[in-house]
Amino acid sequence: MAQDPQVFLKQIRDYCDKVIAHTKDMSLADFKRKEIVQLGVIKLLEMIGEACNKLENNFRATHPEIPWRPIIGMRNRTVHEYWDINLPIVWKTAIIRVPELRDLIAQLIDPE
Repeated sequence: MAQDPQVFLKQIRDYCDKVIAHTKDMSLADFKRKEIVQLGVIKLLEMIGEACNKLENNFRATHPEIPWRPIIGMRNRTVHEYWDINLPIVWKTAIIRVPELRDLIAQLIDPE
């Protein structure tokens, strides 16, 4: 039985909020110096990718404005090629792409 997509959408939004909070006003140099922040952001990006992957294909197909494949691809790379993570890409994702994703996902969440 398929899980309600709202569950995953809310998780994605919440994970995005955490990435945004942990990297607020952080430069790339700061990010490179703070290993604990790096590890936390990488884990949250993995969780975002996993939640996106749990959404049914037909749901993702009805929302092409969201770059599902690159998001899931980043999750796969951080999990399976963890020794070769490019920190500037992670930082750029956290600073630019995650806030964009958060705004798109928020539009899909049903009002409570």
